[in-house]
Amino acid sequence: MGTAVIPIGHENFLPSDKILAILSRDTRSIKPMISKAELNQRLVDATFGRSVKSVILTSDNFVVLSSMKPKTLAERYSEETGLSIMSCGGDNHIPNNQVTAILQKDSQPIKEMLKLARAQDKVINAQMGKAMKGIVLTSSGYFILSFLSPETIAKKRYAKGNEEQSHNRKRGEA
Repeated sequence: MGTAVIPIGHENFLPSDKILAILSRDTRSIKPMISKAELNQRLVDATFGRSVKSVILTSDNFVVLSSMKPKTLAERYSEETGLSIMSCGGDNHIPNNQVTAILQKDSQPIKEMLKLARAQDKVINAQMGKAMKGIVLTSSGYFILSFLSPETIAKKRYAKGNEEQSHNRKRGEA
């Protein structure tokens, strides 16, 4: 089966395998990310003049602005691909297949890795003004800081993954 394309609004589409994260415009690190993408000519505005409601981060380092809500885009991703997408809190979503690890914030190696990731602009603060409890590491090396605990994030991820497996069994797959 080929790559599904996800409708992101106003007859614009993204290949599902390029989507690393669907983020809320209210996420703290979004404005600097948009500015840097614009400066580097990696910003795609697909809002058609409407207000930005979500920001999509792609595997080839493009930042795509959409006027659709993150939850709506996440639902479309799941519908079009049949794959799960998890919430890491604050209306920020990551496709399950992009998650490399769900980490505790306090271990020494993680603190060192975060320093390096910050230097490379690979940290997304999705804490929504709350204390950081967990970190989601993506396959592309992004660290997404969450106010949810690693246990809560993992439960959300695997609960959706189990639903997906049940759905596939009902359809005669997997």
